Amino acid sequence: MKSKKNTVLVKQVGNWAVIIKKQLGLLWVSMKSKWNQLKPHNQKKWAFAALSSLLIVVLSYLWSNKPLPFFDRLDGYYLTQRLILDDFDKDDVESVFFSTEVDKELVSYFDDKIKVGNIAISSRKQILRLLQMADSCGNYKYIFVDILFDDIQGDSATEAELFSLISKMDRICVVKRLDDQRNPIPLRDSRLEKKSAYNEYYLNNMWSDFRHYPFFIKNEKSVPLRMYEETDSVRMKKLLGGLLYIQGSNICFGCPIIRLSSSMEKSKFKKPYLLGFSLDNEFSDLEDLRSEIRNKVVWIGDFQNDVHNTYVGTVSGTALAYSAYLTLHQNRHIIRWWQVFLEFLLYMFIVVALLFSWWPQLVERLTSSPFLQWVFSFISYGIVLTIWSLLLFVTTGTIWNTFIPSISFAFIRFLKNKNVV
Repeated sequence: MKSKKNTVLVKQVGNWAVIIKKQLGLLWVSMKSKWNQLKPHNQKKWAFAALSSLLIVVLSYLWSNKPLPFFDRLDGYYLTQRLILDDFDKDDVESVFFSTEVDKELVSYFDDKIKVGNIAISSRKQILRLLQMADSCGNYKYIFVDILFDDIQGDSATEAELFSLISKMDRICVVKRLDDQRNPIPLRDSRLEKKSAYNEYYLNNMWSDFRHYPFFIKNEKSVPLRMYEETDSVRMKKLLGGLLYIQGSNICFGCPIIRLSSSMEKSKFKKPYLLGFSLDNEFSDLEDLRSEIRNKVVWIGDFQNDVHNTYVGTVSGTALAYSAYLTLHQNRHIIRWWQVFLEFLLYMFIVVALLFSWWPQLVERLTSSPFLQWVFSFISYGIVLTIWSLLLFVTTGTIWNTFIPSISFAFIRFLKNKNVV
């Protein structure tokens, strides 16, 4: 039998439901009445504003999923990051880094099977030592080896042992690459293929710096995505030929401009362990390494020589993969619906302002000062979009392109001047 208190609570909830339903009904009637009071051509303008704003949102997302130019300089994001944001990776305690920058071995280099000289490559011996020790510990979270094992051959006996070990280890990935025509370059040991993934990214040809990081390459999962899915037990899907990306019930970015940390610049980067030196001194005892890599992602690469220009400075390719992994691990690739809704409202406001020439009237209502009116006259939709993108960068860590909205608003203004809308 229900208590008297529960009966009263049920009645109160029921009363509130009736009240809310009644208020929503009144709101709908009021909105419908105001809509009917609008002149037919004004109704068309409002409908056009709503549909065009929705289309801009969709097109902006689709554009962001392709390695297409954003036509945005990223200097503003870097300045915002330096002034407002902390380095997002500063509290990361789940990673440990080993650099091969001083661990090199000299091997023969061939061109069309003709020896043309010698070349320095990362020491296979030291990499083998670290992986043997990590395999003995077995308590690492994941290992990424950002060293190429394709066209240049090291010591054959050492490499044979190294490749055999990698093929038997769990939770490990080695890098592979594409040639200049973006065709896959096979690894020297076929057993490594199932343990490999691409750490490829797109560069801006005009400024020759890093821009997009695709999570799928040649319909295969990239290094960060493979690591993320295995460590976080999730799965991202690529649909409609790469136009749409989903993870569970969430829509995601598939080829974003990832946020970088100023501490990722090669001269500041986290002071990775020098591979050979650390194995000879700091981790000569297996127990020391065991405690260092416990439940951590182990990153092995050359953090000083394999570098690329970015909006925060010169960053290693391994650090780019690390940043892309953090983007996924911290769920900054997932689109937030409140962001989409606010973006739609912003675009709606701009389109309506263009169609009805609201901006001068709004400025006059905001202030009667001639000086402030003159200042407001310089505020264009381009500036509004830039401010919006920087706010998104601060709140979500994502870089949202303003190119599609900008050209869309320019086209709508053209249609307005031609009295088409």
